[in-house]
Amino acid sequence: MVKKLLWIIPLVLIIGAIAFWIGWMLMDAADGGLNKEPKQTSSSTDDDILKEVVNDPVPESIIVFTSDDVPFRSGHHFIADLHEFYNNTLCWGRLETADYSRQVEKARLILEVLEHTETEDKNMKRDLDAIKTLAETVTQQDDRRAMRDLHRYFHDLDIYFNGYAYHQTFGITSFRGL
Repeated sequence: MVKKLLWIIPLVLIIGAIAFWIGWMLMDAADGGLNKEPKQTSSSTDDDILKEVVNDPVPESIIVFTSDDVPFRSGHHFIADLHEFYNNTLCWGRLETADYSRQVEKARLILEVLEHTETEDKNMKRDLDAIKTLAETVTQQDDRRAMRDLHRYFHDLDIYFNGYAYHQTFGITSFRGL
């Protein structure tokens, strides 16, 4: 009987700790940071959002690379790739635990790409300048707000650039598509 208790008590404690951790993660994910729901820019229902394409992809001429050394095919690819990176590293409660060195590496890539980027659209220029400032901040200090805002810029721009079938944005960009 005593031997059974020696196995049951630690097992119950481990299961309880795992349940507590899962509950904590779920509460944290539902609570804040990047998990704040983007604002909808329309009164469409969720079904309408999934069915209609509300943002046609913008022309590739909006962002032009001035060097063949840029590791992206187009501005569309650059924006989509960075949005995916930030989704995978910062979303769903991972902002505060994100690997800072990976964030610095990506911020340096952004700065490198922006050195070889041109746009004639004044709103896009404003956004690229803001992205550059945020990326510089991330390379200089572990600033989680700057990381979050980089994600929000790339999220919104990805929707406008690549023709998403929904338009839930954070409203952070000056560029709003064409």
